[in-house]
Amino acid sequence: MKSLLVFAHKAEASSFIRELQLKRDNSYSGELYLSEEISLLICGEGPMRSSAKLSKAIHHLQLKNIELIINMGIAGSLNDKLEINKIYDFSVVLAEASFGKPEFKGFESLQRDSKNYLITALDRVKTAAYREQLSQFAEAVDREAWGLAFVCDEYNIPFSCYKLISDVAGPETSCFDVKEKAKFYSESLLEFYFSHISKQSLPQKPEENESFENETLKKNFFFSSTQKKSFEKLSLSLRKMNPSLFSEILSSENLDEICQEFKRPKDR
Repeated sequence: MKSLLVFAHKAEASSFIRELQLKRDNSYSGELYLSEEISLLICGEGPMRSSAKLSKAIHHLQLKNIELIINMGIAGSLNDKLEINKIYDFSVVLAEASFGKPEFKGFESLQRDSKNYLITALDRVKTAAYREQLSQFAEAVDREAWGLAFVCDEYNIPFSCYKLISDVAGPETSCFDVKEKAKFYSESLLEFYFSHISKQSLPQKPEENESFENETLKKNFFFSSTQKKSFEKLSLSLRKMNPSLFSEILSSENLDEICQEFKRPKDR
């Protein structure tokens, strides 16, 4: 099991469950669907609920089996920058601490080049005034991403976020229309997943000289569990910036000389 897809509602995920042939995990007291390589969680609305559901799922699946968490679904636009029915990635996820005021702590996704910010609201945005308040901090609003990003940060799991803009948040929003278009939204997200995410979302099986499990690193250098996770996160970021950059950095250092200078792995 490699990546965990997370949606707020089952309707958004219905095409994924069907096309990826995911089976419900009856040993889990919630909506969790599995295949050999992918798992999918329905987390519900609200940052507290989504964080609790994700923490529970990680514990159930075991942390070692999850390499990446991807949040997909719909979001409302807060300005005219984002087009309706188009899917965007987000570099930073913020949260609303109280009405119209942001939580101090924000989280970065793996999509650091994106110029779009997402804010997770405490309530559904049904007024223009509410939308105006939130638009000062982000381009789009949802109800779950920050809670998921918070948990990913706690567990040191890479996090990605992609949202289909369903409408302009505010009084124009019709929950009935959203339900009517759920099939279209789900199919659009699935098409985007196949064309933009599935082949790139997980760390590709690296060449031996690029891997953390490289014999020299593994055999000769000491890493605490925290250092190892930080190192893996950094190396993944480097590979995403430039696939050959990590191996170039390794090859530029004389690792054998370092090993000779410091005899014990812990000193290195």
